[in-house]
Amino acid sequence: MPADRDLRVLRTVARSCAFAALAGATRYGTWRRPLQRDAAQYLYVGDVMLRGGAPYVDAANNKGPLLFVLFAALRRSAALRGAGGSGRVTVRCAAVVSTGMAAGALTAWVSRRSSRPDGLLAGTAFAVLSSTPAVEGDEPNSEHFALAPALAALAASATPGLPAATAAGALTAAAVLTSPALGAIAPLVAAQLVLPGSPKRLGAAALGASAVAGPTIAWLAARGALREAVIQIGKPVARSTGPDVVRRRSAAAASRGEPYMLNVPAPELWVAGLGGAAVAIAEPRTRVAAAAAAASSLLVFTRIKLWGHAFPHHWYPAVPGLAAGAALGGASLARHAGRDGRAALTGAGLAFVWASVLHPHRRLASRPVDPSLALAPPIARVLAERTAPEDRVLVTCSHPSVLVQARRQAPGRFFDVYPIEYDEGYAAERRRGLLADPPAAIARLPWDTPDRDVADLLDRFPYSVAWEHGGARVWVLDRAAA
Repeated sequence: MPADRDLRVLRTVARSCAFAALAGATRYGTWRRPLQRDAAQYLYVGDVMLRGGAPYVDAANNKGPLLFVLFAALRRSAALRGAGGSGRVTVRCAAVVSTGMAAGALTAWVSRRSSRPDGLLAGTAFAVLSSTPAVEGDEPNSEHFALAPALAALAASATPGLPAATAAGALTAAAVLTSPALGAIAPLVAAQLVLPGSPKRLGAAALGASAVAGPTIAWLAARGALREAVIQIGKPVARSTGPDVVRRRSAAAASRGEPYMLNVPAPELWVAGLGGAAVAIAEPRTRVAAAAAAASSLLVFTRIKLWGHAFPHHWYPAVPGLAAGAALGGASLARHAGRDGRAALTGAGLAFVWASVLHPHRRLASRPVDPSLALAPPIARVLAERTAPEDRVLVTCSHPSVLVQARRQAPGRFFDVYPIEYDEGYAAERRRGLLADPPAAIARLPWDTPDRDVADLLDRFPYSVAWEHGGARVWVLDRAAA
């Protein structure tokens, strides 16, 4: 038995590695591109934690605390230190590894609900379609790292026994505490836990969830960060949820001639995923797996449409269900088709991958880098040269990659302007802190919106221009005159 168990573990690891390699190969258009703003935010919070700070109270952000623990580990890694401090290689590699683990978990889930070949096909489909640029599948974000425990929770909840139920609860909590939006997976996990008819499984899952959530909540409480976590995670969701928000979003979409409820990124992926699930539901052997795959995607769809606000990466958690639906539908059709039919299905699948993933990445590889990301390295070098490691520097608007590459901390917890909107008192707190202890340097990019606090700092304190290029500026405080 131990030998069989070890063999199963080795097979699982080998499959996940193969899926990760496949995901990495299909993201060739972004490997050399700098990280986007969100990933840089998480690296910055991780850096603050390594300096002894805590999320939410020392670095404001609206993502789950376990995400910051992960990025603190990435920030500390030798690979990151060797990458010049930008984090590009380390974070992209970590996202690919996480995708491989998620694809392996999806394989296990579909295999238990259908068959092993169907599971392998679903995992392969997700490994490839996870790189779809239309849902920012190629740009690491919180959803990318939360999907691995979320899908592992689905696989565990489909496995009989109390240990598997306990693991399902723990993994669900880990997913939600990484990216709260992954709470949409909880209803499916709960449904699978009660299917065998044992109420003890729900209790075991609750125990597993407590084992993860309890220490995390206790850690935040001990650091005085629990209340701030509730504000920074909860208020953006509350502000973007409700009938009034949905009506406003629907009216705005209608004014542009767009049907709000049908407006989704990568619509061809939704057609293939839901259409494939509909085909597979007609076959008894794939009915449960196809229905669950479709349900998981529709749960994401419903959450976003009721939320009334979405960036492309918010749709990424729907990709596993859509990939599984497309794979199951294709497999079902192939079982009833002749040789020519199977060849046609294979060709259609390859054409779909080319149109949805490979061709967009081909265009991405030659697309110019966002100007704000291109300016980050020279600004970071100036800040690193003109300030001491313990100095605080202010970067206007939302450019955390500058702070990450300069290895400097912001004055106070508002390193990004968006969290200032989370609470009525945050703007006043930021202003008081800046005027009471002016930062050693200020950096502003040319297209940033005017910031009254920055204007007052430049007016009240002896700052001088230390660097200017293309409309971007860096001011340095004259400490002696101040």
